Amino acid sequence: MPLSPAAGQALRRWEATVRPRYPDLDPRLLRPDFCFPLPRGRYRLDRDTFGDPRHWTPSGPRPRPHQGNDLLAARGTPVRSVGPGRVLARGWSPYGGWFILVELAGTGYAAYYSHLDRYAPEVRVGQRVREGQVLGYVGNTGYGPPGTRGKFWPHLHFELRRQGGHPGPVNPYPYLRYWEALAAAEGDD
Repeated sequence: MPLSPAAGQALRRWEATVRPRYPDLDPRLLRPDFCFPLPRGRYRLDRDTFGDPRHWTPSGPRPRPHQGNDLLAARGTPVRSVGPGRVLARGWSPYGGWFILVELAGTGYAAYYSHLDRYAPEVRVGQRVREGQVLGYVGNTGYGPPGTRGKFWPHLHFELRRQGGHPGPVNPYPYLRYWEALAAAEGDD
Protein backbone atom coordinates (compact mmCIF):
# COMPACT_ATOMS: atom_id res chain seq x y z
CA MET A 1 0.00 0.00 0.00
CA PRO A 2 1.54 3.37 -0.99
CA LEU A 3 2.10 5.92 1.76
CA SER A 4 0.34 9.27 1.79
CA PRO A 5 2.50 12.39 1.24
CA ALA A 6 2.13 13.23 4.96
CA ALA A 7 3.31 9.75 5.98
CA GLY A 8 6.25 10.03 3.59
CA GLN A 9 7.22 13.36 5.13
CA ALA A 10 6.91 11.98 8.69
CA LEU A 11 9.12 9.03 7.80
CA ARG A 12 11.74 11.31 6.23
CA ARG A 13 11.86 13.26 9.52
CA TRP A 14 12.22 9.95 11.41
CA GLU A 15 15.05 8.91 9.03
CA ALA A 16 16.85 12.20 9.72
CA THR A 17 16.38 12.42 13.49
CA VAL A 18 15.87 8.94 15.00
CA ARG A 19 17.42 6.41 12.63
CA PRO A 20 21.01 7.77 12.80
CA ARG A 21 21.15 6.95 16.53
CA TYR A 22 19.97 3.35 15.94
CA PRO A 23 21.81 2.00 12.87
CA ASP A 24 21.00 -1.71 13.33
CA LEU A 25 17.21 -1.71 13.14
CA ASP A 26 15.35 -4.78 11.94
CA PRO A 27 13.27 -3.99 8.82
CA ARG A 28 10.75 -6.68 9.82
CA LEU A 29 9.48 -4.23 12.47
CA LEU A 30 9.58 -1.11 10.28
CA ARG A 31 6.25 -1.86 8.67
CA PRO A 32 3.66 0.71 7.66
CA ASP A 33 0.89 -1.73 8.60
CA PHE A 34 1.97 -1.66 12.27
CA CYS A 35 0.53 0.92 14.68
CA PHE A 36 1.46 2.74 17.86
CA PRO A 37 0.24 0.89 21.00
CA LEU A 38 -1.67 3.88 22.44
CA PRO A 39 -4.11 6.34 20.84
CA ARG A 40 -2.58 9.54 19.48
CA GLY A 41 -2.57 12.43 21.93
CA ARG A 42 -3.26 10.22 24.95
CA TYR A 43 0.28 9.35 26.07
CA ARG A 44 3.72 10.78 26.74
CA LEU A 45 6.96 9.13 25.59
CA ASP A 46 9.65 11.51 26.78
CA ARG A 47 12.85 9.65 26.06
CA ASP A 48 14.54 6.31 25.51
CA THR A 49 14.73 4.54 28.90
CA PHE A 50 15.88 1.14 27.60
CA GLY A 51 18.83 -0.02 29.72
CA ASP A 52 18.29 2.59 32.45
CA PRO A 53 18.75 1.21 35.97
CA ARG A 54 15.77 -0.10 37.89
CA HIS A 55 16.07 -1.28 41.48
CA TRP A 56 12.89 -3.07 42.55
CA THR A 57 13.01 -6.88 42.65
CA PRO A 58 10.76 -9.33 44.52
CA SER A 59 13.66 -10.09 46.90
CA GLY A 60 14.55 -6.45 47.62
CA PRO A 61 16.44 -3.60 45.93
CA ARG A 62 18.99 -4.70 43.34
CA PRO A 63 20.12 -2.94 40.14
CA ARG A 64 18.76 -4.35 36.89
CA PRO A 65 18.41 -2.86 33.39
CA HIS A 66 15.09 -1.52 32.15
CA GLN A 67 14.08 -3.79 29.27
CA GLY A 68 11.57 -1.55 27.54
CA ASN A 69 10.14 1.94 27.31
CA ASP A 70 7.46 3.51 29.48
CA LEU A 71 4.59 5.42 27.91
CA LEU A 72 2.79 7.59 30.47
CA ALA A 73 -0.98 7.58 30.01
CA ALA A 74 -4.14 7.88 32.04
CA ARG A 75 -5.43 4.77 33.73
CA GLY A 76 -7.91 3.05 31.42
CA THR A 77 -6.34 4.24 28.13
CA PRO A 78 -6.77 1.45 25.53
CA VAL A 79 -3.61 -0.57 24.77
CA ARG A 80 -3.49 -1.86 21.19
CA SER A 81 -1.55 -4.62 19.48
CA VAL A 82 1.18 -2.98 17.38
CA GLY A 83 0.81 -5.64 14.71
CA PRO A 84 -0.99 -8.83 13.79
CA GLY A 85 -0.06 -11.91 15.75
CA ARG A 86 -1.03 -14.43 18.39
CA VAL A 87 -1.36 -14.06 22.16
CA LEU A 88 1.39 -16.22 23.70
CA ALA A 89 0.74 -15.45 27.36
CA ARG A 90 -1.16 -13.25 29.75
CA GLY A 91 -1.05 -13.16 33.51
CA TRP A 92 0.76 -11.65 36.44
CA SER A 93 4.45 -10.78 36.75
CA PRO A 94 5.82 -9.41 40.04
CA TYR A 95 7.67 -6.80 37.98
CA GLY A 96 5.12 -5.94 35.30
CA GLY A 97 1.81 -6.67 36.98
CA TRP A 98 -0.91 -7.74 34.57
CA PHE A 99 0.71 -8.34 31.18
CA ILE A 100 0.07 -9.68 27.68
CA LEU A 101 2.73 -11.15 25.37
CA VAL A 102 1.91 -11.17 21.63
CA GLU A 103 4.00 -12.97 19.01
CA LEU A 104 4.16 -10.55 16.05
CA ALA A 105 3.45 -12.55 12.88
CA GLY A 106 6.35 -12.93 10.47
CA THR A 107 8.82 -10.83 12.45
CA GLY A 108 10.66 -13.14 14.85
CA TYR A 109 9.64 -10.84 17.72
CA ALA A 110 7.06 -10.68 20.48
CA ALA A 111 5.61 -7.53 22.04
CA TYR A 112 5.19 -7.39 25.82
CA TYR A 113 2.61 -5.00 27.29
CA SER A 114 2.59 -4.63 31.08
CA HIS A 115 1.31 -2.73 34.13
CA LEU A 116 -2.19 -3.21 32.67
CA ASP A 117 -5.25 -2.28 34.71
CA ARG A 118 -7.29 -5.01 33.05
CA TYR A 119 -7.58 -7.03 29.84
CA ALA A 120 -9.99 -6.54 26.97
CA PRO A 121 -12.63 -9.22 27.64
CA GLU A 122 -12.21 -11.08 24.35
CA VAL A 123 -8.40 -11.50 24.48
CA ARG A 124 -7.29 -15.04 25.34
CA VAL A 125 -4.05 -17.04 25.13
CA GLY A 126 -3.71 -18.63 21.68
CA GLN A 127 -6.03 -16.11 20.06
CA ARG A 128 -5.01 -14.34 16.86
CA VAL A 129 -5.08 -10.56 17.11
CA ARG A 130 -4.99 -7.88 14.44
CA GLU A 131 -2.99 -4.67 14.28
CA GLY A 132 -4.75 -2.05 16.39
CA GLN A 133 -6.91 -4.52 18.32
CA VAL A 134 -7.41 -3.48 21.95
CA LEU A 135 -5.63 -5.92 24.26
CA GLY A 136 -6.16 -4.22 27.59
CA TYR A 137 -6.04 -0.90 29.40
CA VAL A 138 -3.25 1.17 30.96
CA GLY A 139 -2.82 0.75 34.68
CA ASN A 140 -0.26 0.83 37.46
CA THR A 141 -0.06 -2.83 38.51
CA GLY A 142 3.09 -4.67 39.54
CA TYR A 143 6.06 -4.50 41.89
CA GLY A 144 4.51 -7.04 44.22
CA PRO A 145 2.18 -10.03 44.54
CA PRO A 146 -0.90 -10.41 42.32
CA GLY A 147 -3.21 -7.44 42.57
CA THR A 148 -0.56 -4.92 43.69
CA ARG A 149 -1.19 -1.49 42.23
CA GLY A 150 -0.42 2.14 42.90
CA LYS A 151 3.36 2.01 43.44
CA PHE A 152 3.96 4.29 40.42
CA TRP A 153 2.07 6.47 37.94
CA PRO A 154 -0.15 4.71 35.38
CA HIS A 155 1.79 3.84 32.25
CA LEU A 156 2.32 1.18 29.63
CA HIS A 157 5.64 -0.64 29.84
CA PHE A 158 6.33 -1.81 26.27
CA GLU A 159 9.03 -4.31 25.28
CA LEU A 160 10.09 -6.02 22.10
CA ARG A 161 11.58 -9.49 22.61
CA ARG A 162 13.57 -11.28 19.94
CA GLN A 163 12.56 -14.92 19.65
CA GLY A 164 14.40 -17.92 18.24
CA GLY A 165 18.19 -18.23 17.99
CA HIS A 166 19.17 -15.11 19.95
CA PRO A 167 16.24 -14.40 22.27
CA GLY A 168 16.09 -11.38 24.49
CA PRO A 169 14.92 -7.80 24.74
CA VAL A 170 15.67 -5.23 22.05
CA ASN A 171 15.26 -1.49 22.37
CA PRO A 172 11.70 -0.62 21.29
CA TYR A 173 12.24 3.16 21.25
CA PRO A 174 13.15 3.68 17.56
CA TYR A 175 10.29 1.40 16.49
CA LEU A 176 7.83 3.23 18.73
CA ARG A 177 8.93 6.53 17.19
CA TYR A 178 8.54 5.04 13.69
CA TRP A 179 4.98 3.85 14.38
CA GLU A 180 4.24 7.17 16.09
CA ALA A 181 5.38 9.09 12.98
CA LEU A 182 3.11 6.98 10.79
CA ALA A 183 0.15 7.41 13.14
CA ALA A 184 0.59 11.19 13.29
CA ALA A 185 0.86 11.45 9.50
CA GLU A 186 -2.21 9.30 8.90
CA GLY A 187 -4.26 10.82 11.72
CA ASP A 188 -4.72 7.47 13.50
CA ASP A 189 -6.38 7.64 16.89
